[in-house]
Amino acid sequence: MEKLPSSVHIIGQRVRIAEMPESEDENLGLFLADKRLIYVRDDLLPEVMADTLIHEFLHACFYFGNLKDDSKEEDIVTVFASLILGVLKDPRNQEFLGWINEIRH
Repeated sequence: MEKLPSSVHIIGQRVRIAEMPESEDENLGLFLADKRLIYVRDDLLPEVMADTLIHEFLHACFYFGNLKDDSKEEDIVTVFASLILGVLKDPRNQEFLGWINEIRH
């Protein structure tokens, strides 16, 4: 699998993607909203790395969608559908989408 993509754009906001620094905790990844940054461990199997990146990407969608912990399922699904469609259509996300697509090969 290729190196992690450098970023993804969510509703026009650039979120950087980087390898997670060495850490003692068991997190596979992390989204830092205040830094617009997704971290993913680099010692993971390709499928686990892709799953972790998508997991952290969804945390970013939750943040940018202004969802709250008590949001209802329909609200969450509606917001995620719009955000994900926007990510898929944004030409600045070619590197991100190409990287995700690599897990099939």
